[in-house]
Amino acid sequence: MPAQQGRTSMLHRSLVVLGFLAFAPLLGTTPSGAAEITCIQQYGNSPISEDLASKLWPSGFRPSASACRDALLQGTIGIGDYERFRAFYRQQHRGLHTLYLASPGGDAEEAMKIGQLARKYLLRMWAPTRMEANGPFRLYKPDGLPRPAHLCWGPTCICASACALIWFGGVDRFGQVGLHRPKITDPQFKALQPENASIVYRRVLQEISRYLEAMEAPRPLIDGMVATPSAEIRWVDYDDDNLEDPPSIHEWVDASCGSVTREERKIALSGPASTEREEMLRKTLFAKSSNRSVCQTKLVYSRRDELPGP
Repeated sequence: MPAQQGRTSMLHRSLVVLGFLAFAPLLGTTPSGAAEITCIQQYGNSPISEDLASKLWPSGFRPSASACRDALLQGTIGIGDYERFRAFYRQQHRGLHTLYLASPGGDAEEAMKIGQLARKYLLRMWAPTRMEANGPFRLYKPDGLPRPAHLCWGPTCICASACALIWFGGVDRFGQVGLHRPKITDPQFKALQPENASIVYRRVLQEISRYLEAMEAPRPLIDGMVATPSAEIRWVDYDDDNLEDPPSIHEWVDASCGSVTREERKIALSGPASTEREEMLRKTLFAKSSNRSVCQTKLVYSRRDELPGP
């Protein structure tokens, strides 16, 4: 979770409190360049029925063919990326629904601000996944042709460190992200006496922990991040670790769309059953799960439609 010079930061604020001259470094290693934010799926010319559009955008907004539905944030997160993302989102407000992530990390403060904006506008997050234990990661688009099967593949195709902070801002989350406690490489930090270094580091860690708590990350997960040295990575999975959505968002959707248990969804997505009775149950649960998903999409889009742009 990196760092940069030339602005007020978590480390800067902590040093100022201690009475040290601070020139505003940030967390971790200095990022080179900035993340790239690109549209990877437009609405195109496929018509959306007026009946559906009126439910997605009650305000009367209708996306143009060139409006962006899915975007990709790729590369190291650097200073100014929040403002760049905010400007990008402002142009795509009401249309943008999913943000794909492929980043090894970067500036933690920038990432948390992007995550907060993503939560406000109810964005879905999609991170790379491993198909097998210790295998390479890949980031893919699930909707099929004419979209590319893979956006990235291999050891650099990850969402870790500061990227994971963005991911936790999503109201729907897919994929796997890597966590560790922050690393501070600024010379001012290593020059501190141990007791002062502890004060500075605890304040930095508390700010990140407060953000994750606000994003409703489970407390054991935050504790696991703190327990993971900055030179290591602890991988968490949206499904295995039950991180697909924040608890409050899950219950909010349930209140309008009904609930589907994890076991029901597992049965719904399984292959054809061996008996007619089991297959009938599978199809019933598949329909139930699909109906909730459609309802959730309409709910999220319509609530986003009510919000003014950033």
